[in-house]
Amino acid sequence: MGGSSDSELSHYEKPSVALSSAGGKDWIVSKGRVDFVAMSLETDYLLRNINELASALLSLMGLREGEEDLTEIEIEAETHLGMPISMFEGMTQPGLMSFVTMKGGHDTRRMMLLGLVLAARSEMAAEKDETQRARDLRPKSIALLEKAFVHEPDLRTDDTETVLDTLIEDQADDLAVN
Repeated sequence: MGGSSDSELSHYEKPSVALSSAGGKDWIVSKGRVDFVAMSLETDYLLRNINELASALLSLMGLREGEEDLTEIEIEAETHLGMPISMFEGMTQPGLMSFVTMKGGHDTRRMMLLGLVLAARSEMAAEKDETQRARDLRPKSIALLEKAFVHEPDLRTDDTETVLDTLIEDQADDLAVN
C-alpha cells in the first residue's frame, strides 16, 4: 500500500456498491467493476450448516446412522440467526415469518436453517416425551421449510426433503391421535 493515495484507500473503505445474484453466486458491482463478493463465503458456510443440520437431524430421527449431537450446529445456527434458538421456539408462526423477511425480502437460507433447527428441537422434545412442545414446533418448522423450498428450490435436497416429509407424517400422526 506504500504508493496508494488517500482517494484509493477511501474507495476501498467506502465503496459505492450494488449487490446482485447471478448463477447462484453473489456479485458486487462497484463503479463499473464486477467482483466476486466475500459474502459468498458466508453463503457457502450457511449452506454447509444447513446440510450438516439436515444430516444430523436425520440421525436424530433414526433415519440415518451416525451421531446426532446438535449442540455445535445449533451454536453456529444462532450465529447466523442472531438470536438464541430458544427465543424462536416461543414465537408464533407469523412472528417467525416476519423475522425471516425483516430485511425487505425472504432470506430463504436463514428460513431453511431456522426450519431445520425447530425441527430438531421438535424431535428432541418428542424423544423426551414433551409431546405438546413437539406438536407446537412441528407446524412452525413445516411452514418455514415449505416456504424456503418455494422461494429457493435448490434448497430441496434429499435430506431436507426427507426431514420435511417426516415432519408432515409426524404431524398427521399427532392429528390422528387427537
